[in-house]
Amino acid sequence: MHFPNLYSWNILLRAFSQAASFEDAKAVFDQMPCRDVISWNSIIGASIQYGFCREALSLFFYMQRDGIQPSDISLITALDACSNLASIEQGSQIHACIVESGRDRDSRVGSAIINMYGKCEDLESAEVVFGKMWNCNLIPWSAMISAYAHNGRGRTALDMFYEMQANGIQPDEIAFLSVLTACANLGDIVEGKQIHDAILTFKLEKHVNIGNALINMYAKCGYFNIAKQIFDQMEEHDVVSWTAFIGALLQAENYKEALAVFNRLECEGIKPNHVTIVYALDACANLKDLENGKHIHDRISKAGLLENVYVCNALINMYGKCGCLKEVREVFSTMSQRSVASWNTLLTFYAQNGLIDEAFYLFEQIPQKNVISWNNLISAMIHTGCVDKAFDCYERMKDEGINPNSSTFVLVVDGCAMMKDLEHGLQIHKDIVCVGNEYSDILCNALANMYVKCGQLEVARFVFDNIPNRNLISWSTMIAAYVQNRQERQALDLFWNMLQHEVIPDELTFTYLLAACASLAILEEGYRIHAFLIRYDLESCISVGNSLLNMYSKCGTMSSLKAVFSKMQYRDLISWTSIITACAQCGDNEAALRLFSEMQSEGIKPDELTYVGVIAACGHSGHIDDVRGYVSALWEEERGLLFKSDHYVCMVDLLGRAGHLEEAEELLNIMPDDRCHLAWLSFLSSCRNHGDLKRGIVAALSCLRLDPTNDTPLPLLRNLLSVSMKQSQQFDFMKLQNLCCKEKIDDLVKQLEIVYDKL
Repeated sequence: MHFPNLYSWNILLRAFSQAASFEDAKAVFDQMPCRDVISWNSIIGASIQYGFCREALSLFFYMQRDGIQPSDISLITALDACSNLASIEQGSQIHACIVESGRDRDSRVGSAIINMYGKCEDLESAEVVFGKMWNCNLIPWSAMISAYAHNGRGRTALDMFYEMQANGIQPDEIAFLSVLTACANLGDIVEGKQIHDAILTFKLEKHVNIGNALINMYAKCGYFNIAKQIFDQMEEHDVVSWTAFIGALLQAENYKEALAVFNRLECEGIKPNHVTIVYALDACANLKDLENGKHIHDRISKAGLLENVYVCNALINMYGKCGCLKEVREVFSTMSQRSVASWNTLLTFYAQNGLIDEAFYLFEQIPQKNVISWNNLISAMIHTGCVDKAFDCYERMKDEGINPNSSTFVLVVDGCAMMKDLEHGLQIHKDIVCVGNEYSDILCNALANMYVKCGQLEVARFVFDNIPNRNLISWSTMIAAYVQNRQERQALDLFWNMLQHEVIPDELTFTYLLAACASLAILEEGYRIHAFLIRYDLESCISVGNSLLNMYSKCGTMSSLKAVFSKMQYRDLISWTSIITACAQCGDNEAALRLFSEMQSEGIKPDELTYVGVIAACGHSGHIDDVRGYVSALWEEERGLLFKSDHYVCMVDLLGRAGHLEEAEELLNIMPDDRCHLAWLSFLSSCRNHGDLKRGIVAALSCLRLDPTNDTPLPLLRNLLSVSMKQSQQFDFMKLQNLCCKEKIDDLVKQLEIVYDKL
């Protein structure tokens, strides 16, 4: 078909740009006999649409060399390309041309400049442009709010949103989208709900984009049921709606459901966009589902989407998470264009797989390193234990003029926590204050955790108290800190405070709380926490069940302990060991041995701690031969078990009670010295009970030599001497008894040695 004029060619180019591949659109553009600014705008826009932002900028500059003056749309599109590339150098160059042409104060062009600087993380320049605009209508305000929202300055974005309304400018859909993003990034459900109410007031809730942003906001804040409810109530769903819903499922870590919804799109007649595909590949990555990932790769290839840089980045990530080094390198090497994110994704893969040399080599090759590149390198250092190198990278990053962002600070603060490096931690905290970085919940939690790990509990509490929106992680971190530092009462008080703030605890929080109740042996509070577990349907969680067993065991409430154990749907080694040990400690030895037999019949192999409880139960019930069998089992190499001090103590106690003092003494002589004071003390008690003076003196001397400051053996020795005095007049037992005091231990040891030599 012959197209006689430029108008017809432009229509054809627009059709190919929107409905065909970029290569086809470029072929039409190259065949055009002549081109005007509309032609150039179409192909530049198509380049950005398909992820070829560098190509878009090249075309923009070719257009000017071709003698075509850029229109406002040309400038806005070129600035969008710079935004996507985070290319502040080329963006500033275009900005200078705009200023020279006098178009910088146009609201649409000025807003595009603000957006570019915002995406390039240069808020200062964005603020300067905003301040110079004459006609500061809704569009620049929305652009500036968006810039703050996307640079971790959510609070400033919200403040500006309200300031805009105070200046008589009513928000539109775009402004609401930006503040919903701010609330999502802050995890601020209170502000989010207020914005939602305002959207209802302005009757914008039926707008598809608003619905999509609401889904994202509620998902980011952890309110997945509301996100699903909004999706279900939307009158129409476009591909963005479906994509937002899949994103919400990813936020909820419901990766299988996310893939299922992605597969439903075909039935609904919805063609997935590149973001939808990226989400689907993310789901495969998290599931390590290589089969589905390869299937999606085939679909991408057939749809001609392998030209899209975002899709290729997601493929690299998916293959990386599945451990496919060959496929990762193949996708990366075949990319016609690479964004900074492409390099960063490959760098992340190297970092996560401990390929430090490859990570360093790749990092030096990245043409335009941004803060994410540095963060990935720092992350690689920290995750492989090279924290000192991570600190060096952090300092080098600052020296090269790259401003750390919130993610950078979280990484290096976590590094300080790992190393318990308070000095570095304080310096980084100072950097955070100097940079003026807003304290996100994640950063505050990291700081609190760092101070906890460095033993600065009061400072950690101060940081915690100043977190603007404390989430579950904030509360759990502080509760765990109190429990780990033996301040269980404060942990429990904080829990009740947490409930008043309507924060719902998870199973990890409850395990710390139950540990606190166990340490304090406060049954009443343990019962109350158990009631909350039932209310939140967490009782069936195995870690929670084990914590309940421990708490009821420490509180000596066997009826409750047995009730919890019987209700547990799943029991692991810890569950069985807990109840066996508890039964042995309370004297229900037959139950302990019966449970041990049941455990073995269910195919669960005992460990060293299980045998401590079993040996104790046998000892108290007089099953000496059984104990010898268990001890033999402990010595079997194929079990990989170790005969530890606790086993020695139990065995010595058991043999001593039964009067097998010679066998007990033999065991003591091969026992390691690190914790044998308790075993010798038990042996001394048995010698006293059985009137064995010679072995009793050996036991007493061993106790006194191991820990001369411990006077626990003295009453036992005094009783043994009293019994011996009635049986023999060979020694001056009265004199020895008088030496049985803390102040005369040295003399006592000398006299005992003399007596022993004469026996």
